[in-house]
Amino acid sequence: MNEGVKNKVRDSIHFDFERKNNEGLNCYAYAIGIDLKEKDVCSYAFNPGQMGTYITYSDDYDLYKTMCTLLYSKSFEERFMFDMQALDIDVDYASESEDSEYIDNEGYFNWLVAMYKLKPRFLQLSDLHFLRKTASGIWVHKLGHDGNPSNLDENGNIITTLPEQLAYSKKRVYNNPSVYKLRMKR
Repeated sequence: MNEGVKNKVRDSIHFDFERKNNEGLNCYAYAIGIDLKEKDVCSYAFNPGQMGTYITYSDDYDLYKTMCTLLYSKSFEERFMFDMQALDIDVDYASESEDSEYIDNEGYFNWLVAMYKLKPRFLQLSDLHFLRKTASGIWVHKLGHDGNPSNLDENGNIITTLPEQLAYSKKRVYNNPSVYKLRMKR
């Protein structure tokens, strides 16, 4: 277990929408709240499953490479869950109507994220898109590593409820969001 990387990532997690550093973060890292450059974690750290694999197995390079190969036989949800487990972040299924970004009676920070899956087309790779619910009940997301955070959907409307699909171009249509509550002790 690479505790150094695990602690670096955990210590970087912000619990607010107005972060100072959004450069180089994709929608996944942004929704989780990570405030590190990908290269400061590991190659492709912000692809679900990669960070957890690195944290768990990087002390043994051969095992790490084997686990990276096996990683891609897992579903996106399994990879996401593996990352959260490696970071000691509790995950549970949730309803989008639940509160987000608050500290509970046990001192855990709780926040909601939504994961959309790309509706694949002929010869198109799978992809995901993540959003995070703010304390005010608005969903925010980031389009790619270079995009700015936004609370708007593809039509320019503020995202107060999760639509069944998000379409950012005719070729990129994301469907059927799954909502998760993340819970982390600081």
